[in-house]
Parts: sequence; structure tokens; C-alpha cells
Amino acid sequence: MPLRVLEIQHDSEFPELFRPLFSADYPRPADQGQDQLAHREAALQETTARLLSWYRADPTSHWIKVVDGSTGAVVGGGRWGMYEKEQGNPYEGHGGEVEASWWPKGTPRKVASGYLNEFLVMRAKLMGRPHACEFSLSSSLWAAVLNILFTHPSHRRKGVVSLVMKWGLERAYKLGLESYIEATEEGKPCYETFGFQVIDRNEFQPKEGTVDEEWKEVESQLLPFTWWSMLRSAKA
Repeated sequence: MPLRVLEIQHDSEFPELFRPLFSADYPRPADQGQDQLAHREAALQETTARLLSWYRADPTSHWIKVVDGSTGAVVGGGRWGMYEKEQGNPYEGHGGEVEASWWPKGTPRKVASGYLNEFLVMRAKLMGRPHACEFSLSSSLWAAVLNILFTHPSHRRKGVVSLVMKWGLERAYKLGLESYIEATEEGKPCYETFGFQVIDRNEFQPKEGTVDEEWKEVESQLLPFTWWSMLRSAKA
């Protein structure tokens, strides 16, 4: 059976939605046996609860899941936000310090959390300024923003990303919204096929004067990290 794309309608759907997210290859510490598996399960529970609370508080938020029709398993998903101009910059004040709970406590979590929050602050600044491109965030409505997108490793290159992208872009087109996304080097070519154009290139490098060897080891797993801010015209 084919893949199906569905919008999340009930809180009970969230736990199964985020398990594929934790299976994806995002920066994380190397596997450390049963202790690490237990730690990641606890982090999954914490992340599910936190994102669910954000969803309940944000009427612009639309969580999407992609389901394998033959097994019923969730194999990917994403979050689209549909923002009206008068609501202002959706990233301004990203909700306080966010803890990278999927990293072990101590130095690893401190380093990862620091870069995560630096990224969120930088994102708010980028979204709040004019963009040097042929179109800008200036429509009567503001923007459709895709800020989370993930696929289970077993279903990569099988159309999961396309389904999530098309779901949001079709709605953005109907509403006359420009669309914004942040892309890694791996994802950038994919988003370009959907009509997104680069408006900023951003990069994190290891900081000089690193405290100790453990800090350097964590940075080596995270950095260098480069991402692109990309925009798609409402008329694309």
C-alpha cells in the first residue's frame, strides 16, 4: 500500500510520531549500550511532552505524519507553521532556554544545549530582518514555516519528504504565503527542487579557548555545522 500523509488531530498521536525523529541521524552521542538506550528513551519522553505542550499553545502549528500503508507505522513527519503578518516574527523569543536532553548530563549536554540555543537566537535575528533576494517576507500574510522534518532511516528516498513538503506548500499557495525553511548541506538540493532559494548561509565552528578535552570531544561530534536559510515565493 502507498504512503499516506495525515495531519495530527489528537494528543495521543504524538508518542508514535517522535520515535522516527529519534531514529534519524541528527547529531547525538555515540551509542553506549543499554544505559545509552535507556537515556534516549527518557529523552524521547521528555521531547514528546515538551513539543506536545508547544503544540497545544500554538494555533498556527500543524504537525504532519507519514504512515506506511502496509504496516500502519509512522515513518516520517514534520511541523508546518502558518503565520499571519500581524503575529510578527514567530521565532522572536523562542520560549526560553531549551535543554538538549538527548545528550548525557554534564559537559556533553551543556555544550549541545549552548549551541542549540545559540542557533535559536540566530534564527530569530535572521527572520526579523529584510532579505537581500528577489522576494522578501512582505506579503499581506507572513509566511509558512517548516521547522521540523524527519524520515525514519528505513524509508529514506521513498517519497516521505515530498509528501510533507507538498502538504505544506499546497496550503501556503492557497493562502498566498511565502515559505521559509532551514536546510543542512544534505537537504539543500532537495529543497531547491521545490523552488526554495538561499537567502543566508550560516555556520558554527569550534570556539577558541575550549575548556577541556571532554568539551573538545563533544564539539567534534557537533561541528562544524553549516545551514542555509531558504525562502520560496508565494507565487512559485
